[in-house]
Amino acid sequence: TLGWSEEEKEPFLRSFTMLDIQSLEPRDNFFKPISWRTRFAWQKQAPNLPTEFEALGGAGLAWRAEPSGALGYVFLEGSLIDDEARENRTTLTIGNRAGMLWEPVRGLRILSEIGYEHDIFNIRTSWSASLQAGYALDKQVSLVAKAFVGSDATGGAGKRERLEAMVRFYF
Repeated sequence: TLGWSEEEKEPFLRSFTMLDIQSLEPRDNFFKPISWRTRFAWQKQAPNLPTEFEALGGAGLAWRAEPSGALGYVFLEGSLIDDEARENRTTLTIGNRAGMLWEPVRGLRILSEIGYEHDIFNIRTSWSASLQAGYALDKQVSLVAKAFVGSDATGGAGKRERLEAMVRFYF
């Protein structure tokens, strides 16, 4: 994801995700699967801040009220984070996330999520909420727009807000 620096008046690499897999398998009366997620990524909040590396894993449950309806889910996740901006550079976090994924028409997906995370070594908490819409341009390419708001996980004052537009490639 590219970001824009108001101070520098130029773009910068905000995030690079090597791997982000989220398996959402809805539960029903017969099958009781566990949903899971894994993620490896680098990100920067601003061009003058250090790069953060995150390795995340989690498990959860997903439900669908109707066969073609929205899919709701909850996850319990843990992360190993390396970030020079945090008091303890390398830390562990534990958190939860809930969301809803809906495909109202073929190729258009809408995702809303909220999350809460606790940094174990730095004794801080953070929250986030996001809304995104993606449209499949091809079988392995989509155009995505995302709005995000959250608290500062490094202990800084205030909250983070951003709008993103991206092209996602699936392999």
